[in-house]
Amino acid sequence: NQQQYYDFKNGLLQYSDKKITEIMETHAQVKVIDKLLDTYKDIDLEGNENEASDLRDEILKLIDELNKK
Repeated sequence: NQQQYYDFKNGLLQYSDKKITEIMETHAQVKVIDKLLDTYKDIDLEGNENEASDLRDEILKLIDELNKK
């Protein structure tokens, strides 16, 4: 998807409206996961076990949703 997003944003390839919507939605989801991973990376895993666990579960859920597409 990142390659498709790059190609679309830089006008290298033409996509249908449906495909553009799919590319943009996937890109947005990846950005959310990326931000959550940054947050997870900065958490004190021992001091904030519950927060880390909740965040990890959310990240895994979002990745699973991407894989179902």
